[in-house]
Amino acid sequence: MESLRQLDLPAPADATHSCAERRSLKGRLTGLRALRMALRTLHIAAAAVTLGAAIFGQTPEPWGGLLLGSGLAMVLLDLRKLGWDWLRYVQGASVLLKLALVALGLTWSPALLPCLWTALVVGSLVSHAPGSIRHAALWGPTGPCAGGGSAAPPPPHRTNGVIR
Repeated sequence: MESLRQLDLPAPADATHSCAERRSLKGRLTGLRALRMALRTLHIAAAAVTLGAAIFGQTPEPWGGLLLGSGLAMVLLDLRKLGWDWLRYVQGASVLLKLALVALGLTWSPALLPCLWTALVVGSLVSHAPGSIRHAALWGPTGPCAGGGSAAPPPPHRTNGVIR
């Protein structure tokens, strides 16, 4: 496996884009979008089966490995897209925490169930938190989508088909 330094990930130049600009950049890479969706689907399925296996005292393999592998693949895609800067925000740091929890649980079986439940709760709370929390910086300046007027304006209001 290549080390992260050999991947030639882009510098966090993307961090200079406003939140609205980032949203407009999202849809451009449809092949990567399809890959992300496939990885996310595999990741959710692997998480469900791994958690179920842990609940019923069964071995999580091969699903535990798929859970960790798909999570790592999604992290690499996020780093490629957003740069290393992503790791200093709550969203990026929580992903690293979840990967560490899953790795710990898979290597030390008594911790598997508590680690999986903790990762599930952290993931649910962070992914459904407002942008001001997900994009809050753990150090350094606040992220462009954390508020402060850089977010996209609200969509126009429609009344009887007329945009106002």
